Amino acid sequence: MSVRLEDGEGDVVQWQETTDKGIDIELKTEKIPEIGATLEFSVRAINHAGYFETVSANLFVPGSM
Repeated sequence: MSVRLEDGEGDVVQWQETTDKGIDIELKTEKIPEIGATLEFSVRAINHAGYFETVSANLFVPGSM
């Protein structure tokens, strides 16, 4: 799983790995512009045989104006 700003500037959360069915993400507010930003989330699931699927989604996060 990774998270980055939609405009492609740097990673907000670099790849995080887990064997759990869920993961909590704490976003650092200093990485979010004051006007807010759209974040791109990407999650890749890999099974024991090595087959994988990647799902992506966007989420608008308001800034701290």
